Amino acid sequence: MTAPSFDDLPLMSFDEASEAVLAYLQDSTPMRFWAVTRQVGDRQVTLSVHDDVYGIEPGES
Repeated sequence: MTAPSFDDLPLMSFDEASEAVLAYLQDSTPMRFWAVTRQVGDRQVTLSVHDDVYGIEPGES
């Protein structure tokens, strides 16, 4: 099996891609919390989240 070339992949925004990754993770390894985050100074900011337990929303730190 060969990996697809980048030319064969649809272009997505970062938000769309991170949501796709979270959906994949939730399907493959069900957990009550998955998030894509980034570090801003001394804070960890949530960019995308699938949360059934903590009530965290995108943009929170």
